[in-house]
Amino acid sequence: MLAVIGSTRGILPAMLVLMCGTGVMSSLVSLRLEASGVGAPVIGIVAAAYFVGLLAGSLRVPSIIARVGHIRAFTAVVSLLSASTLSYALYENALFYLTLRLVDGFCVAGVFVCVESWLNTQADAKSRGGILAAYMIAIYAGQAGSQFILNLTALPMLPFVASSVLISLAALPIALTRLQAPVPEEQG
Repeated sequence: MLAVIGSTRGILPAMLVLMCGTGVMSSLVSLRLEASGVGAPVIGIVAAAYFVGLLAGSLRVPSIIARVGHIRAFTAVVSLLSASTLSYALYENALFYLTLRLVDGFCVAGVFVCVESWLNTQADAKSRGGILAAYMIAIYAGQAGSQFILNLTALPMLPFVASSVLISLAALPIALTRLQAPVPEEQG
């Protein structure tokens, strides 16, 4: 199992840290909108915008990867996700938050497409299950740990800043990896 994880040495820590930063956003956005008096139906629409972005990202990002490669695509969507996360602290408005949730969904889909296609190229028939299990553990551990960010209440913007910092740090293991990135496939 350690050899399996070793073959993904930069990817799994990046996903753990990324999910620590982004996993809290759904809860945080909903709580902030509710505290500002926004009704449950509007909060639901804002939450659904994330999944529209997720769909758009899953359709668009493969062509970005084909054009610039996995590492550049990953760092680009993580950078945009970090900026989006910081932007929540600028203006508390349901339409603004809806737009940011669209961007967030797009970026998270981009991360998943980059990482999962990369992991699939690292895996052979024997190691695929172990690699994907380690990947899922990193994702769910990061999401669980992210909920502690909700306790950062000293300043209203602090949870967004903490999330953005973690998201930004997630780019480092990928940007500095010595792993060979997969050769991008041509998109038809």
